[in-house]
Amino acid sequence: MSRSEEFVLSRIEQGGIMLPISDVDVIETSNIDILPFWDALKGCINIDEEFLKSSHDNNLMAISLKSDLGERTCRVKYDPEGDFEYCATEHSKYDGTLLFAVEMISRLLTRIITGDTYNSNTAPIDYAENPFNYDVNFIAGDVIIRSDFGRMNINGRMMAGQSDIACLPLSVEYIKRED
Repeated sequence: MSRSEEFVLSRIEQGGIMLPISDVDVIETSNIDILPFWDALKGCINIDEEFLKSSHDNNLMAISLKSDLGERTCRVKYDPEGDFEYCATEHSKYDGTLLFAVEMISRLLTRIITGDTYNSNTAPIDYAENPFNYDVNFIAGDVIIRSDFGRMNINGRMMAGQSDIACLPLSVEYIKRED
């Protein structure tokens, strides 16, 4: 079992990750899938193939972000055995159509590569209000997906369905920009 999987499963067990199954009538089965970070990016995010290959070969991806608020860089290093601080999560409940699972993973990864996730326990006090004052360096593990199958409330109707939660274990370093 990788450190990514151990970290996520221990967080679920300790109640640090809330499972979206409160309105599930019957859970028939549950399973865990592990998706390596680079495979998740390739399958769920529209990124230039050459950029993705170069990032994968170097095990580091750096993206410069510009907006009216300023400019900053988000770096992501993949290490499934990293020393993780927290998990970024996304969840989805649906009738089993795989498009929703891909969309869920895409939302999760977009938050990482744009720096829109942060650890509220370690982030600088002004990070949420002024993220462009900081560059961020993430260490990302594998994407861990827990799926529960059974009867659940989907759009106000009890029906057979699937409830997924995608978790990405992370550690992050914040670097104050000197502009």
